[in-house]
Amino acid sequence: MSKDSNAPKKPFYLRTWFFVVAGIVVLSFIGSLTGAGDDEGSTVAETTAPTETFESKGCLEVSQRLVEGIGQGFSGSSLTGKAAGFDAPDFADVRFVAVEFVPNGETNAEIAIFATNDDNLNDDKINGLIIPADGFAKNFSDWGVNEKLNLSIADKGASESKECIALLN
Repeated sequence: MSKDSNAPKKPFYLRTWFFVVAGIVVLSFIGSLTGAGDDEGSTVAETTAPTETFESKGCLEVSQRLVEGIGQGFSGSSLTGKAAGFDAPDFADVRFVAVEFVPNGETNAEIAIFATNDDNLNDDKINGLIIPADGFAKNFSDWGVNEKLNLSIADKGASESKECIALLN
């Protein structure tokens, strides 16, 4: 059978290509309403981290008197005066104190971490023991090591006290 050339043609809105094009337009419109393809509607949105401050982190101020007291145990090294504390949640009444110092013969500052049971790090009294907690404190100071406590940089609060030094103004 051959096509009849006199047969009326279908209107364009009844042709297959029209349905395909109309379907694409409708799907595109629905996609734009639901936010598909744009970053604002996605669940993996970029966020900026809030700026952490000395106070918001939970850092504790350390008095100059306590810094000087810790400095008395350093032989041949000098303290820069920067120090910060942090509560040790795994130990009752213990606070870690990070102090910045320059080892004898060196030019770069290092940070040593000590533990104390001083209840107020920011007053002018030293009311507790001072115990070295990390390798720098044990190697560069004359403060005695308490093996029973087994303090280390891995204890909660120790590395945080070190991070607090960076937050000082």
